[in-house]
Amino acid sequence: MKKVLHTYNLIMDSSINPLKNVKNLQVRHMVMQLLACMWSLIFGMYIVESIYAIIITMAVFDTASRSPESFTRRTKR
Repeated sequence: MKKVLHTYNLIMDSSINPLKNVKNLQVRHMVMQLLACMWSLIFGMYIVESIYAIIITMAVFDTASRSPESFTRRTKR
């Protein structure tokens, strides 16, 4: 647990992470806020894309159970 807390502080505590070199506290805070927004957007997009993948998979499975012939290639002979 101590290692987890230490790792968390290395990333989230601006007095420990490399942003400690930025002397202006307001700028340091703004950079941390921008990083937080960026990561929130990334995780949000990941969740939405996962939901879309689940919906597409469900639609494919539904089509396969209702009309499996739609997956076979139709050729003129």
